[in-house]
Amino acid sequence: MKKIEMIFMIVMLSIIISACGAQSKIDKSPDNNDESPIAVEEKEIEENEDVNEDGETLYILKGKDFSDDVALILRLDESGNQIVSVIDEKGNIIFNMPQLDDDIYFDGLSSFYDGHIKWEDVFLDKNGNITFRWEEKYNTLYDIGNGYYLVKVNPEGYQQQSILCGIIDGYGNEVIPVSEELAHIVAPNGDLNFSRISYKEKGILAINNAIVDANERMITYLEGYNANGNGSSAFLGKRKDIIVTIWGQIYNLDGSLRTTLDIERSTELIVSDNVIFNFSHNRAINGTTVNIFDFQGNLIVKKELQNCVMNSVTASENGKCAFYIDGSDGFYATMMDENGEFLFEPVKCYDATCQQFTEISDGLLKISCDAKTTKFINDKGECVVTVNVNCRNVGDCVNGYILVDDGGQCYYVDSNGNKL
Repeated sequence: MKKIEMIFMIVMLSIIISACGAQSKIDKSPDNNDESPIAVEEKEIEENEDVNEDGETLYILKGKDFSDDVALILRLDESGNQIVSVIDEKGNIIFNMPQLDDDIYFDGLSSFYDGHIKWEDVFLDKNGNITFRWEEKYNTLYDIGNGYYLVKVNPEGYQQQSILCGIIDGYGNEVIPVSEELAHIVAPNGDLNFSRISYKEKGILAINNAIVDANERMITYLEGYNANGNGSSAFLGKRKDIIVTIWGQIYNLDGSLRTTLDIERSTELIVSDNVIFNFSHNRAINGTTVNIFDFQGNLIVKKELQNCVMNSVTASENGKCAFYIDGSDGFYATMMDENGEFLFEPVKCYDATCQQFTEISDGLLKISCDAKTTKFINDKGECVVTVNVNCRNVGDCVNGYILVDDGGQCYYVDSNGNKL
């Protein structure tokens, strides 16, 4: 009996010691109240595998920005083979892309736009179905952004004929029909050299005095613009009913010159939603002069920013542009509205070797805080997302998601700081 009592006491003592040990572990852990919600979320990210809603573990090597609620990723499958997949906003794999004939060159692949993506000689929709086989109709195809593609048709037969060029979407619709006119613009000597076209983004081609806009399905020839014939263009931007050049010329959509801004040639221009920003260094005040014009060319705002030396200004989004300043102890960043006002007190950036002069995207501006921390701030100067990765390896916030490369393995973070 005494032996049984002794065993019982030993068991109870073991239970008490175990409980105390567990309690002391809890007591020694950091106080979670001292950590920001973002830091807590990031700690949870480090402790968990990249498991999606379907219970699959994703090892993402590279990724594309989210578009149309999906993203293209390069990942390792269970056998360690590289495979390109399409995922949704919960990280679930929708389908795997067909294997390329050659090695996978992921960086050169397009993203989804308007429900389709180019994959070798076909276009696929978001379920992997083929929407169009472009090589059955065209000889050459180039991506010009916004889901549009410049195509070329080579002549056939014994008679001399010219090449034809046009612009299609991902379903094979010719938004600008193939013609000799477009071929003469993009390939004046019959040789289509895509690299010579100076502007080929967002569905717009600008070459010499011609502006080809697939979005509006129109071609505009700028009146009186002296092109040198080498494919260069002074195109800066298109808004509403105007086209603006880097020299401050404002054209109507029919190509007629509306007006020319009264600015110095060496200054910087940014076309915003409703106005045109003009920035120049002013030695007299050791600062920056900001001129703001309406689309008729009228000067509506003039500001002298004394002792505020502009380093860079990036493109506008929703009437705001990012404004970078050479401060006494490094770089600072803020946003400026269409009245020339800072939207918040300039924020200190990390050293220039890491800081990238990024544009505002999804209303957020990416700021490098130190060698291992990147923050996203809104137009009130508030930090809404913190990523503990070097700025060089953190993408912009695009369609609500940020692509992060953390030492060779990638993941996505949403605009609330939650990992996908």
